[in-house]
Amino acid sequence: MPVRGLLYLVFLTLTWGANWPFIKMAVEDIPLLVFRAGCGLTAGAVVLAFAWLSGTSLRVPRENWRSLVLAGLFNVTLWFYFSGMAVTLAPAGHVGALAHTVPLWVFLIDMLVFRVRATPAKWLGLLLGLCAIALLATRNFQATDASAWGVAAILTGGICWAIGANIMRRVSWGAPAITILGWQLLIGGIPLVFVALPYVDDIGPIGVQAWIGATYSTFIGVAFAFWLWFKILELVPVWVAAYSALAVPAVALTSGALILGEPFGWAELTALVLLAAGVSTVLPRPGTKTPPGTETLPGTKN
Repeated sequence: MPVRGLLYLVFLTLTWGANWPFIKMAVEDIPLLVFRAGCGLTAGAVVLAFAWLSGTSLRVPRENWRSLVLAGLFNVTLWFYFSGMAVTLAPAGHVGALAHTVPLWVFLIDMLVFRVRATPAKWLGLLLGLCAIALLATRNFQATDASAWGVAAILTGGICWAIGANIMRRVSWGAPAITILGWQLLIGGIPLVFVALPYVDDIGPIGVQAWIGATYSTFIGVAFAFWLWFKILELVPVWVAAYSALAVPAVALTSGALILGEPFGWAELTALVLLAAGVSTVLPRPGTKTPPGTETLPGTKN
């Protein structure tokens, strides 16, 4: 691996993992839907600007716009809503860790809907991942009822992303992946704007902490992180980047503990081990052909 690629991966892991506490900071003063709508639209514009400044075409073939709208609905609109809701209800570190169960749902959809055959090792991986979910869910049930609903919200969002991931990899887009991502963010942010309008009047004084959280999440946690991800994919195979991103849940839990004082004990450590073991079995292997549009590891966007 090139040294530059390794440094990029370290920065990306820290950037993505730390994003979850910053989201929680933002929604303390900013209504959830208002924040997520602004995040989607702004990040989409920034990603497309990155692409345009680097000489990348922003054109998408006309026949693919319907699929692009559908992918934006699941990958952005529904994901942003449920993941944001989860952060308001449960510890941000737990939400960040459970966000990385998305590859398990992609695998399950492949098995149940598309009848893809699985090896015993992959079924074992699914079982390990479900054990990690159960452990963190039990931890949250012991906290508050609202916290348990937060676990349900992030898992619902993860299933939405898994559906979007299956849409993405079954379309020959005819456009660069970063262009598809930018348009998805813009398209997915539009429905959030309409549902957020009734909450605009609820915006009160916004503290410094909320501004820091919103700025970090929008420009660094989403826009810059995805630009960095695509730069990494220019240097290393997708399977290398995907396995390296397994460290993101650990950063999410650690940053939640350091920034917000969230719990980090034996349950969180055990869940991390189970999650890493489970998800690693369903990720691409060396030499596996990756369908166009699936270069982004499911579950790593915020």
